[in-house]
Amino acid sequence: MIVSFSGIDGSGKSRTARAVAEELRRRRIDARCSIPAYASYSAFKQRIAEQMGDPYAFYGTPEAHEAVDCLATDWLTWWSDNQHRAEAGTVLCCDRYLPDVYAQARQLDVPVDDLDRRLHPLPGADLAFLLQVDAVTACKRIEARTDARPNRSETLPWLERLAEVFTDMTNEPRWRLIPLDAFRPLQLSVTESVDTVLLHHIP
Repeated sequence: MIVSFSGIDGSGKSRTARAVAEELRRRRIDARCSIPAYASYSAFKQRIAEQMGDPYAFYGTPEAHEAVDCLATDWLTWWSDNQHRAEAGTVLCCDRYLPDVYAQARQLDVPVDDLDRRLHPLPGADLAFLLQVDAVTACKRIEARTDARPNRSETLPWLERLAEVFTDMTNEPRWRLIPLDAFRPLQLSVTESVDTVLLHHIP
């Protein structure tokens, strides 16, 4: 079972995915927080940093197409590594998933037609949550981090653009995004997510 947590940077995807997996395990359900190794994407950003001095300098440039292509490769590799777990009944709580790849492509004005062909082997999420928070709040959360400085992709204009993309995607039936109010305390989002997973989980 694939349960995905999507949203703009600063919405709390990582914390929520980890906490939901922990709570499911506490309830004796085999679950894990899952995310690609991002080997291709990391190598691409390293090359961009060497060429342009900033690993996120591809934002707003033609190189953005290659960035999305690398993300697609990393998610295909992730599925190759985790398909057996999903088929064995493990609940994979994904920190980002297909909606995020498409959202980033649209944010960067990269055509998504080829993504449908490339990502066809990946199944849609059984449950796809969208953590909703406005770009200004997300930007403030990012600026308050102590472990990493904000990068170019986390500036207010790019966050606003990504928020607009996700808003548009909520109206598209293919994504079936379940809204989660990311303004609330984390535990409320975890409880709502876990309750929804339990309603759909088939041992």
